[in-house]
Amino acid sequence: MRAHVSFARISRSLGPQISTKRRGMSSFIRKVTATASTSTADNPPPASHFEQFMGEEWERNGINSELYRGLSAGRVRQHVNPLTTHLQVPAQPPDWNATFSDTSKPLVLDIGCGYGRFLLALAQRMPTHNMLGLEIRDPVIERANAWAERLQLHKQVLFLSANATISVETILNTPSSSPPYPGLIDLVAIQFPDPHFKKKHKKRRTVQPNLILTLANIMKPGGRVFLQSDVVEVAEDMRNQFERHGGDAFTLCHELHNTTDEGCVFYQSSSSASREQQEEEETDDNNNSSSSSSNKNNKDDGDEWQSQWVGGGWLVRNPIEVPTEREVLNISQHKPVYRVMLVRN
Repeated sequence: MRAHVSFARISRSLGPQISTKRRGMSSFIRKVTATASTSTADNPPPASHFEQFMGEEWERNGINSELYRGLSAGRVRQHVNPLTTHLQVPAQPPDWNATFSDTSKPLVLDIGCGYGRFLLALAQRMPTHNMLGLEIRDPVIERANAWAERLQLHKQVLFLSANATISVETILNTPSSSPPYPGLIDLVAIQFPDPHFKKKHKKRRTVQPNLILTLANIMKPGGRVFLQSDVVEVAEDMRNQFERHGGDAFTLCHELHNTTDEGCVFYQSSSSASREQQEEEETDDNNNSSSSSSNKNNKDDGDEWQSQWVGGGWLVRNPIEVPTEREVLNISQHKPVYRVMLVRN
């Protein structure tokens, strides 16, 4: 049934000249084949507006098209359950001296680094820092490290396969076969994490109390934590988690969250979220009555808690000035991004 509906939608998008009832699938294939035949290696189809915008953005940040030749991550799952058994084993640290040319440099840690372009671009903007990206999907890690080598950044940038929520402590701070990272942790970035909208899946979110406590433990005063998402409820959750579980160690960067300077921050809350999303969650709760009942009987004792950081608003501009792929997409579509910069006390 789904395939039939999907095909019908495709047919409508191609116009009335395609009829699913009269011409069938063979006519659709002829249509697609005719379109494809006009595009060859010498005459490729024109790039979409977003592809052009994306390419120009990365060119400005030192990521050129030659980087991609012969390297593919294959099919990559966009959503991975971090609570899967094999992902509950903390990743081990590398040999820092063998990894970086200068381990005394401050470290930038990108949690959930995705395809890695953000760190590769940032490394060229910040040669005084080392870069470490943690990502839960193995194929993109292998390719990102290959990209770093092609850009001759492999002695400054490293990508590791890890469930960051449980691995940051063992990678950066726990003595094992490799000592803790020698330099300071200057910047931690958590950008556009998987939202995990359903209430029963929120325990899968990246920002959890144990991660916050670990960052508070390994970061020195002046270290920064940058949070951003295109989902306001997720951005609120990250900010609130840090305030509730790390409010004694972190604070808003008041220099950036300058509420007296017009144009620095804006305000929006999840209370204006779409009714459609709320109804979806309510439906899910009704279909899982036993789980819903359990949730009602075990409400968080902080339900009456009120955020003080909410008054600092969301940053209008990215203070790092190097975007992620997701950020570029949102900017090109004129959609808001919700950003917060925290500082270690």
